[in-house]
Amino acid sequence: MKKLLLWSMLLLFPCILFAQSNQTLVKDFEKKVEKLGNTIQLSDHINIAQIQVDDKNFELLAIDDKMQVLWRISLAGERAMSGVFKGNILATASIPGKSKKDPIDYMAYLVDAQTGKLLAQKLVYHSTTENYETTETLYAKNGLWARFVVRQTADTKKGMFIKIDKFDATQQFTVFDLNDKLETAETQYNLPDGIYRNIVSGSADNFVVLMFERGKAFEALKFSDGKPDAVATITQNLALPEKIHEPELSTAGISSASDADVAYLSSYYRDANKDYKLTLCKFDFKNNSSKAVSETNDRDHLKEIKKTVDESYRKLGYLTFGELFEFEVKHMEECGNTIIVSIGDRWARDAYQNEGSTIINGYDEDLNQKFRQVVPTWTTHGGTSNTATGYYYHDSKL
Repeated sequence: MKKLLLWSMLLLFPCILFAQSNQTLVKDFEKKVEKLGNTIQLSDHINIAQIQVDDKNFELLAIDDKMQVLWRISLAGERAMSGVFKGNILATASIPGKSKKDPIDYMAYLVDAQTGKLLAQKLVYHSTTENYETTETLYAKNGLWARFVVRQTADTKKGMFIKIDKFDATQQFTVFDLNDKLETAETQYNLPDGIYRNIVSGSADNFVVLMFERGKAFEALKFSDGKPDAVATITQNLALPEKIHEPELSTAGISSASDADVAYLSSYYRDANKDYKLTLCKFDFKNNSSKAVSETNDRDHLKEIKKTVDESYRKLGYLTFGELFEFEVKHMEECGNTIIVSIGDRWARDAYQNEGSTIINGYDEDLNQKFRQVVPTWTTHGGTSNTATGYYYHDSKL
């Protein structure tokens, strides 16, 4: 297990957090890397890595636990997302035009998981709108379904800068459900006013949209059976400010692995009392109920956390925290019966990108905190893109 965890972090994740005596170093693994994408655990011995090699192409690579590349394939596109679908690898990517006003093609690629052979490719969505759009791809945990999501904002591509308030507003929300031939079933859904945060899927028949209602609450809306309007809405009232937008509000959402009617939302924000808060919400559509737990993140809180870190653990890296407003939700995942939420700070100074230590909280399914761990790290590098801590869950270990 130690060896598996080690090679996974060395290769697949941009930030090395732990030092062990049996380290394996692979130099010049990839000649040109613009950005590291998400990774897929195909089996206990094989992982799929995604690498953006330039602004027009990305690669998928299968790597075994001996650090051998089993296959690799180069595909056209950027902003790629990949996952397991029907026993193979499905990747989606955008192919933009020469300018931001040109049409954008969104492609789907189906790759044989064993050989790396391209089985199919198809245009999923051709965008001609003058408005900015955000996209994401959702994959079933069991690999049986996948859906491509397009959110059209109210902000147009005119001018040099994004208008945050209009970008936060949703003008059109479309979901494309894919089959194993990459054929799509397109459905448009109606979202209420508010700031869209996340979409999570519990099953092939339903999904949940998580939204922020200005100055009031977080909302969870359940959509089911292709109906354009939400079949249920749950509201969790909190002391949220009237005016808030990125990057002042950082969130992550997941669906429960054991219950398709349950969704979780974690958030880091500055509340109406100007306190920085980490809040975890649970939305249960079986009984239309919600629950939330919060903790204040201030300098006293961080000092107390530092005291809990074992001296031997501190020697693994720098125990460094930046400014409170630079914190964000870095990761959220359900590991067994534990909800993992990690937060930390990332910031830019003089063309350098930096990342401080990571705080990892574990909660049970009723939002009772089970533990807190701190990974003392500090990284910095030049460039416009930021590295990020990666997470690998295997055999009940993170």
